[in-house]
Amino acid sequence: MIIGGIETVLVNTVEALKQYPDIRVQIITHTRIREPLHAKWLESNPQLDVFVYYPLQNWFESLKTYCRVFPLKQLRKILFSIYKKYRRICAKLSGRLSHTDVFIDYANCNFFKELAYFKQPKIAWIHGSLSFYHSHKAFTHIGRYQKIVAITDEFVAAFRDLYPEYANKIMRIYNPIDVQKIRRLAAHGSHPTGQYFCHVSRLDRDKDIPTLLSAFNQFAARHKNVRLYIIGDGAMAARYRDAAASLPAAPRIIFTGALNNPYAYMRGAVANILSSQSEGLPTVVLESVVLGRPTISSNCKSGPKEILLNGRGRLLFDVGKRASWPNNGLCHG
Repeated sequence: MIIGGIETVLVNTVEALKQYPDIRVQIITHTRIREPLHAKWLESNPQLDVFVYYPLQNWFESLKTYCRVFPLKQLRKILFSIYKKYRRICAKLSGRLSHTDVFIDYANCNFFKELAYFKQPKIAWIHGSLSFYHSHKAFTHIGRYQKIVAITDEFVAAFRDLYPEYANKIMRIYNPIDVQKIRRLAAHGSHPTGQYFCHVSRLDRDKDIPTLLSAFNQFAARHKNVRLYIIGDGAMAARYRDAAASLPAAPRIIFTGALNNPYAYMRGAVANILSSQSEGLPTVVLESVVLGRPTISSNCKSGPKEILLNGRGRLLFDVGKRASWPNNGLCHG
């Protein structure tokens, strides 16, 4: 569980299920949950049982730095593979998960190996676009699941065309959003003064931060008093900070890191921006709509177009387009 939309949906779903006392929820992960935001959430919910399949996975991943040459590289992979198989067998023999009524694979079919040991009903919850997951190795095991949940109508229609043999398995459920909670947090949080844009995401390659930085740099040349706040963290955060530092608009591009409450920033923004190359149903766009703020979003496959009514609900731009953003009366001066 890292910072991202899938994790937000998982937390919102579990919070909703907690209202039903006859439902017991267990969270199953590949690795230990270390992200402070989610670790704190689990600490505040001690009734949630967490089962970790591979407690040593982070250790094996750290060995990559020291195992880059033959035969160490191959030896690490072999030992890691044996360890994972051993842990899957232990989980099956322990019987800890045998009383589960239904498994929901929130990781886009990535638990297909772990769930192969169990006969209970399985649901695959797909959080991305079909074009992205169609070539994903785990997606080839979609037939192992009794039900498939997608998060957009566009995904469902395309999936039924591509996989007619599974057409009766798939359904659409939009990501749950706690409207009152978002508005309450936005009202009680603080945000910068003046005019600024806001971008909230995990800072990885798929979020296409270079397009965001390039477009804002062009926009800022004509609008001297506008800033850009980038809220989030991730593997490429340092690289994106370096890229921003080389731009003329660098003094007005602020990286805040991950925030427990980004909603006040989003509520006070001139507009909230999504620049992703691909998405499922981007939570941040839904949250921007909840807060009543304008949204500027890439027209990536699946999600933004459906939320923003094919552009009628605010601005859509082509993926990777670095042309200047239209003013549209959003900013003054």
